[in-house]
Amino acid sequence: MTTDSNLATQNESDGGIESTSSTAPAIFVRDEEVRHTLIAALRFWQEKGMCDPVNRSDEMQDLATNGDGVTSLCDVDVDRLVEDLVWPPTAEDFSVLLNQKT
Repeated sequence: MTTDSNLATQNESDGGIESTSSTAPAIFVRDEEVRHTLIAALRFWQEKGMCDPVNRSDEMQDLATNGDGVTSLCDVDVDRLVEDLVWPPTAEDFSVLLNQKT
């Protein structure tokens, strides 16, 4: 399992920005149906207890960890991810992203 701040740490380590930042979320999904399907899938994952690796099939564990290459997200991290999806980035957020990448 991850720590509560693992989602932000993962994004910072690969050159991204902190996902939990209120000024510049790192997730943008253009299509509303896709965005809401992702949110529903994440909530279903939580509802079924899949944030705890002992509740997952081997296939789901492999997907959640990229073949044990990364640590899967805990409940708190999934909540933060859903929050980032619920509040899509604004034009100002994109400006912040562009300035950080250069």
